[in-house]
Amino acid sequence: MRISFRHKYMMFDVPKSASTSINFALQHVSECILDGNGGVKHMTVADYEEYLEPFLKKRSGMDISTLERIAVVRELFDMLASYYKYRRRPAVENASHVDHSRNTCGVSFSAFLEGICEKEGKRYAVTRPSSFILDPSKKVGIDLLFSFERLDALAKYLTSKTGQKIEIPRRNVSAQLDIGSVERGLLDRVRNAFENDFILYDAIMRSPNGEPLRVRHHGFAELQE
Repeated sequence: MRISFRHKYMMFDVPKSASTSINFALQHVSECILDGNGGVKHMTVADYEEYLEPFLKKRSGMDISTLERIAVVRELFDMLASYYKYRRRPAVENASHVDHSRNTCGVSFSAFLEGICEKEGKRYAVTRPSSFILDPSKKVGIDLLFSFERLDALAKYLTSKTGQKIEIPRRNVSAQLDIGSVERGLLDRVRNAFENDFILYDAIMRSPNGEPLRVRHHGFAELQE
């Protein structure tokens, strides 16, 4: 997570959505950097409002509500493929690794999708963007949402906002996974299980010319066509 009081923004890091690249690009224009531990780096909007915002309000000496909240959302199947491949890396086979209990080594992508659709299954739990961005009132707590596929639009916006050239390099990029072999019925199950995530992403992609989606305080029903 990157915060700039000078440039008045806070960049929330939705997991598996180019956060490493974005954080690298913003390190020279951010005064506050939360990194390393996933629970800190990938702080949800609800956790921010409960834990960090009160501290910033008390100690920063400024109106924190003037800081624009920004996040990037990735196409859902592409994001799930990234989770799947990330949890197959050799390191997770070590029993002491934090991701060992949810590794996907020796598991097909279809089996992984089956697992995340199970209501009681925690084996392959992933962070849902639609949950990540919700504030405590269950409304969207982000001002501007950009798509993962349009990082150039985010770079252009941040360049304008900071007055400095922002370029977002591609870092930690995994090869794309072909989902063509996944049965249609299973793909439909994923769409049903992650309905709000597809609604959110579709709304972002309807924004013309890569413009960000302005959604603060909206509910998902309001984002549907």
